[in-house]
Amino acid sequence: MHTILEPQSSADTSLQDLTREMLVRLGEDPERDGLRRTPERMERSLQYLTKGYGEDPEKTLLGAMFDVAYEEAIDKAIKPLVVGVVVEARHLCMMMRGVEKQHSSTVTSSMLGAFREKETRDEFLALICRRDGSL
Repeated sequence: MHTILEPQSSADTSLQDLTREMLVRLGEDPERDGLRRTPERMERSLQYLTKGYGEDPEKTLLGAMFDVAYEEAIDKAIKPLVVGVVVEARHLCMMMRGVEKQHSSTVTSSMLGAFREKETRDEFLALICRRDGSL
């Protein structure tokens, strides 16, 4: 029989305690082999996955700049004449649970400078598209 931890204020409850409670509420035994260190692993994982919220992206970017001739385009840092960015993303929650749409994706793009001219933009997009027309 599992005992659910008594509610405490969030300031008094560690992330590991909350993870243990979640496991118990899911019907698991957090002390069984294979789950015993899960609260610790979960805490480390969440700290790693969310560490970017406290970081300065401009400082990170500028820390990766080297004294070489760049042809890539990162507008604020190197002030390029042309920028073309196309991002294709998949939403894990859409794939894993809920609607479970395995092949759904979102595509967004931004074209600056010479890429605003149709001919140049079309050439760029043709170069990055797969033969099936997808990114």
